[in-house]
Amino acid sequence: MMPDIKTVMLLYLIINIINTGAVAVIWRQNRGRFAGISFWLVGLAMQAAGPLLMVLRGLIPDFISMTGSNTIVLAGTLIIFMGLERFTGKRGGQVHNYILLAVFIAVSAYFVVVQPNLMARDIAVTVVIMIFTFQCSWLLLRRADPGIRQITRLAGIVFAVYSAFSLIRITLTFIFPDQSNDFFKSGPVNALAMTGYTLLNICLTISLVLMVNRRLLVDVKSQEEKFTTAFQSSPYGITLTSMSDGTIFEANDGFVNIMGYRYDEVIRKTTLGLHIWAREADRQAVVSELAQGREVHAIEYQFRKKTGEALTGLFSANLVTINNEKCILSSIGDITIQRGAEEALKVGEKKYRDALQSIIVAMSKFNESRDPYTTSHEHRVTELTCAIAAGMGLPQEQIGGIRLSSYIHDSGKLALPLEILMYRGKLTEMQMSLVRAHPQNAYNILVDIEFPWPIAITVWQHHERLDGSGYPQGLRGGDIILEARILAVADVVEAMASARPYRPALGIDKALEEISNGKGKLYDPAVVDVCLKLFKKEGFEFTEPAMPEIF
Repeated sequence: MMPDIKTVMLLYLIINIINTGAVAVIWRQNRGRFAGISFWLVGLAMQAAGPLLMVLRGLIPDFISMTGSNTIVLAGTLIIFMGLERFTGKRGGQVHNYILLAVFIAVSAYFVVVQPNLMARDIAVTVVIMIFTFQCSWLLLRRADPGIRQITRLAGIVFAVYSAFSLIRITLTFIFPDQSNDFFKSGPVNALAMTGYTLLNICLTISLVLMVNRRLLVDVKSQEEKFTTAFQSSPYGITLTSMSDGTIFEANDGFVNIMGYRYDEVIRKTTLGLHIWAREADRQAVVSELAQGREVHAIEYQFRKKTGEALTGLFSANLVTINNEKCILSSIGDITIQRGAEEALKVGEKKYRDALQSIIVAMSKFNESRDPYTTSHEHRVTELTCAIAAGMGLPQEQIGGIRLSSYIHDSGKLALPLEILMYRGKLTEMQMSLVRAHPQNAYNILVDIEFPWPIAITVWQHHERLDGSGYPQGLRGGDIILEARILAVADVVEAMASARPYRPALGIDKALEEISNGKGKLYDPAVVDVCLKLFKKEGFEFTEPAMPEIF
């Protein structure tokens, strides 16, 4: 015996509420993963709200109970369709569906208010349901990309059955028309239809849930394949080991190739048993760092291959938990060749620096053979420039360049006649012009030597002054590099403090007075301040080294 329509509608309402709850769970778990599920949730919620308005007939206006309820149900179906488009990545225009929904509202309102006719209303709502569900079926079975149809096929079939069932309802409505305009007093066709829709909604919800789960499985499998490909194709040696004893659970091709083992020789063996770590304490240090929640990233350790050959590896590791066991996912990059190249580069660099030092020593000895005053001066200036540079907080690499520049800053005097260098009287203007050319001469000598510092420029500019009164270029302010500004101050202080063939020593006090008076005008203020501090507060004194260390 067919139950009465009110009982069927109440059951329809309850089932739709349960369906909405089931999809709500799926939405909560996957809302950030797949598009469109939120549309399904809204659509099913509307399909639960529509029957609720029908059940409230008599308590609310008939227009809302009849036209309003059916419109909400149809709109919910359309929203589900829009969600399916987003889920499959096949979004399309909905103008035709909006027009269809508007036409239904007009038709339904006419047969509720103007000319009440239950049969016309039933046919109108069923036709729109049939069209919407057919579109859903076509989308899932035909429009969806071939790669996803295996996932969407079941839901597509349910929608196809939904559409076919609606067509059957229309046919039966014409064959067995209702004599009453009251839906709750209608005949068995409507009771059968609502029972069928109830069962179809259950099937639809199950198919949607299964569709999401199948999509998840496909994505997981895809991610697993990507991970496996990346794991095996990585040039780094990757292992998954037990944190407690170092048992190797998994290793990639990179690891066995780097270490020289076969795969079956390492699986279920311990890293310590295979003597992979050159020092057991290194592994303990890694375990300790990971246990305290700290990261182990790109740290250099020594390892041992199967042959016993040493391997320098760049090691990184993360702590992971698998089946309630703490494991270490680690990678080793073989940098043995790189480290060997770096050592070779260091040896080459040392030879290069030794060659430079030999050049400087040769130039110094030649200067010394011609003018012992110049050699002593360069030694002492070097001492003072390095002290000033250190007092200014310059890096050691830059100080190395300043030291070298200072040591050969007067190398341009090699081009001067010995008579001028040793002349005890006042020089003529012609002789002074030759002397003032020595920075240019030094630059010409040094410019083609590839120093790692601006040596030639520093020597070229060490007689320049901030106000442009220096030589040989007459540079001003910021056009003079810092190294040259430091050398200029040290050069003046040492020259005035020491004896020369043409005059006795003026003393350190006169020298410091000179740079104080020229501070900001001739000499860099910061350099002058450090120099004054060295002599007046830190007790700096010149020494007479036989040959200071250049590098």
